[in-house]
Amino acid sequence: MKTRPIFRFFCFLLCACFLLSACGEESVETPQEETVSIWFVDGALLSAELRTLSEQFNSASFPVKTELRAFADEAELGAALDSARPDLILCGHERAVSLYEENRLGDVSTGFSQPPAYNESFLALSDCVGRAFFPIGAETELLEVNGTAFESSEAGALGPNSLSTLEGLCAAAAACGQQGQVFFTADSFTALFTAALGPLGSGFSGLREQDMLSEDYKRVYNLLAEAAYEGGIAAYDSAALPLVKSGEPVCALVASTGLAGERDEGLACYPLPGVSGSLARAVGLAVTSPFSGREEAIAKFLSWLLQPQRAADLALTRGLIPAIGGWAPEEPGEVETALLSLSEEMLYFPPLDSGFFRSDGEFEHRFRAALEMLK
Repeated sequence: MKTRPIFRFFCFLLCACFLLSACGEESVETPQEETVSIWFVDGALLSAELRTLSEQFNSASFPVKTELRAFADEAELGAALDSARPDLILCGHERAVSLYEENRLGDVSTGFSQPPAYNESFLALSDCVGRAFFPIGAETELLEVNGTAFESSEAGALGPNSLSTLEGLCAAAAACGQQGQVFFTADSFTALFTAALGPLGSGFSGLREQDMLSEDYKRVYNLLAEAAYEGGIAAYDSAALPLVKSGEPVCALVASTGLAGERDEGLACYPLPGVSGSLARAVGLAVTSPFSGREEAIAKFLSWLLQPQRAADLALTRGLIPAIGGWAPEEPGEVETALLSLSEEMLYFPPLDSGFFRSDGEFEHRFRAALEMLK
């Protein structure tokens, strides 16, 4: 009778030990989950793909999850950045470099066990690449050619090699123009000038008088002006690619991202001719988190997203030149082949003061107006 209270006491102690032991094991096996916040403009380049990949990442067994916030436009996102900082934002390199120069980006390179293997051109973009800005790929300009229209035009006699230089392109345009056929147009003539002049060191903006007086500027402008005077170059109100598909005009300069998807038979694309370094505009994720101690969580998501094959497939799907090396292409199509050939060469990223990122389009407006006068 007297032993029962003692027996019950020992049973209580034994149960308590089991409970405490179980609690201790649970805290070790279930680490605290961290959340990485990501902001982006809804409908912007790679935004839809980022949503899908974030869902895939969140469904995996990682101790880190992503939380997305979409904005209506760039202005709304920029205004939000003035009062708050997410961990990452999806943006172009012009915004990333600008934020970096304002000391508003965070360096998370210490959070990587193995840093992303960037192609050399992207490393030359800025000191923040691989540390505070992580490009996924770069958009460029490609020359889209209607093969049937080209063969039947006056340029056909010059052969496809005539498209390998800017001089040859303009000569072909002039030859067609003399026969009453428009040979060349562009979605962006500003892009054409930047691509031709930027790598030459002219710093083209289309607005500063000293740029317009440079020898490079005058040479490139005169080449195009002469071909336009002959009627071989013209501006259209509608997008250039559908016009090329119909054969009027024969070819056009279009953004590589506009060529993603199924290709029309008879169309071929080439890198923009006559450029020592192909014009490129990078897009990726910039680290805007102001908090130290977040490096490993942010790097965990970036390491997963920028795994070479995943990053390359993501870039090529949207018509981008892949930023990450160390992967093998699987039977690329025509557009992918052109982009991959560019990835082996140096890319030219316009500096922030080049004027390329101006939104007013003053040069574009003036050049198109000049072409209209020649009709």
